[in-house]
Amino acid sequence: MKVHWKIVLIMLTAVAASQFAVGAVSGEQNGDRSHQDLALGIFGDANMDGVIDEMDVAYVEGIIKGTNAATNLSDADYDGKIDEGDITQIEHIMQGTEKEITFIDYVGRIVTLKEPIDRIIALDHYGCEMVRAVKANNRLVAGMRGPDYWPELVDKPEVGGYEEPDYEAIVDLKPDVVITSQLGDPRTEEILEPAGIPVVRLDFYKPKDFVRNVQLLGIILGQEKEAGEVIDFFQKYLNTVQERVETLKADEKKRVYYEGSDYKSVAEGSGWHEWIEMAGGANIFAGAGASNVAVDPEEILKRNPQLVWRSGPGDYIPPNSSEMEALYNTLISRPGWDKLDAVKNNQVHIMTYWNSKGCAKLIAITYLAKYLYPEMFQDIDPEAVAREWYEKYQGVEYKGGYVYPPKG
Repeated sequence: MKVHWKIVLIMLTAVAASQFAVGAVSGEQNGDRSHQDLALGIFGDANMDGVIDEMDVAYVEGIIKGTNAATNLSDADYDGKIDEGDITQIEHIMQGTEKEITFIDYVGRIVTLKEPIDRIIALDHYGCEMVRAVKANNRLVAGMRGPDYWPELVDKPEVGGYEEPDYEAIVDLKPDVVITSQLGDPRTEEILEPAGIPVVRLDFYKPKDFVRNVQLLGIILGQEKEAGEVIDFFQKYLNTVQERVETLKADEKKRVYYEGSDYKSVAEGSGWHEWIEMAGGANIFAGAGASNVAVDPEEILKRNPQLVWRSGPGDYIPPNSSEMEALYNTLISRPGWDKLDAVKNNQVHIMTYWNSKGCAKLIAITYLAKYLYPEMFQDIDPEAVAREWYEKYQGVEYKGGYVYPPKG
């Protein structure tokens, strides 16, 4: 794997040394740390400055001489001791000639992968999307299936999904790595790693964790340049949206009601809550407790949202427009909804669930920001963002028809 360390590693800035002590077992879980506290770390960044270079060689030399203190990441070859072998490993990483690399995944597990990675299984939809986005889908031996969105996987063996993997099928395929979600079957590591199959848990769902997960995926697959392009695409729009909505005062933020299914909404802790906030909205059920909540219809009327966003039917293949229209008419005809500001001002919108989750979150955020504050985002075309995601980063045809009403 050739590592371009200009994609700067987001390092472990606030982790006690004991949590990543030298000599820990590959793949072990690091205590009770939540993924929100975890940053990306590659063993070999001895001085923990976010770049692997000659400074790390010098730092390890200082550890050997006794003039520098060992750090969480100074055991580059992860053999339990700091010696000349770590200097050699750092030099290999710098040259892109390392035979294995050790890092910390999204849930805080220390994982060692042998290089190169030629056979990949991705057990969740988002992992498959991101493997494809960084142009490594030719190495997928199994993953998310579907004749339209996943033509490259149609003839591949079925291996189940992240919640219920088919472990026998996975072992038979002899992958170099299995990529799964932090929400996947907790037995995945204990079943696959004894068979010599390393497991990496990544998450591409929540916007706040997106960059570090894409960076890590690019590094372990040797696709750093491509990962950087994906990050640039997302950041270009997300930064623009956030910079503009940051100028809004609390009482200027418009009230938003999100509905995943009938009277099911979201609160703090959910991805959709994050997206509403990032678009400059105020989630009317932010403090409702659990991240996904059943809501009282009367409470919606009391809180009077200025915009309603409903996840609708369809996936990559958009639904028939009559389905979207029927759902729209059902929503605006609910008892009392004619009094809502959102209905009175034609601010009820539906987007297919497929296009408002996971890696496609950017599409939803740009649409939502423009619906909320059209005067602030005259220069952003959400449909063009969606088209670019599908055509450039997924390599599939843009179908359109994912939102209703079509022009918002």
